[in-house]
Amino acid sequence: MMYFAARRYDQAIAASRKTLEMDFRFGLAHSVLGAALEAKGLCEEAAEEYLTSLVVGQHAPEACNAIRRAYQQSGMHGLHEEDLQQSLRRWDGWHALAFDIGALQAGTGHVADSLDWLERAYQAHSGMIWLNSGTPFARISQYFDNLRSAPRFRTLEHRLNFPVLD
Repeated sequence: MMYFAARRYDQAIAASRKTLEMDFRFGLAHSVLGAALEAKGLCEEAAEEYLTSLVVGQHAPEACNAIRRAYQQSGMHGLHEEDLQQSLRRWDGWHALAFDIGALQAGTGHVADSLDWLERAYQAHSGMIWLNSGTPFARISQYFDNLRSAPRFRTLEHRLNFPVLD
């Protein structure tokens, strides 16, 4: 995860693959690998890793199939958009998911919605530690790049006493 957060994708890929040699059912390692592969433009491999992370995480087969179809129809944007829509349908007030939804909103280009969900997570004191570092589960740091110049995002960073990243 730290290699991914540091945008050292080749090292993230190598470390994830080594981890999966030890335990193929470790879903987070599949997510990290998928995120690093996507960052390098290896979308087909990335999609397979994301889907594998869902399967080993025992997500419902229909949910996995919907994400696979979305990828086949619309590429990575479709995959992430379907993941976002499923997360929105699943949201039951659980604070940690609010942050993940904010990240997915940012990554799919829904800037205003992302900021609303991040504000919700901030109010719940949930997940904000990842705002300027990264977690491959939601592909955080890179997904927020398109928000960094937004005044609401800068205000949020200031309220968290985070250093402002350029």
